[in-house]
Amino acid sequence: MPKKPTSNPSQFIQAAPLLNVDNLPDTVAFYTEQLEFICDFESKDYAVVWRDNAAIHFRSSNLTVNSSAIFFWVKNVDQYYQSLKDRSVSIKIALDTRPYGIRDFAIVDISGHELVFGQDAY
Repeated sequence: MPKKPTSNPSQFIQAAPLLNVDNLPDTVAFYTEQLEFICDFESKDYAVVWRDNAAIHFRSSNLTVNSSAIFFWVKNVDQYYQSLKDRSVSIKIALDTRPYGIRDFAIVDISGHELVFGQDAY
């Protein structure tokens, strides 16, 4: 089993998923307006959004978009859950403490990708 990540990695710094999307401008708008991410790059066929130390890259694609799931570790999942509910973001899986020791919830973005936000339940 590999060692747990450290705050001073020797090689890999961060992973960022690259998701294919049908409508790049609408996807960026969803992430920035609804989920409070920041877009720091957008062209006609590629964009990058950030929230704290989490990044997602999007590529406009005429391929069939396959749904994916991304898990985001957050510091205060209850607060983020409430902020999304306040924006009327549709919740797929309600906030709860799971038997595996994680308190999390899930939404689905406009391209069908599941986004799970959670923290350790201790």
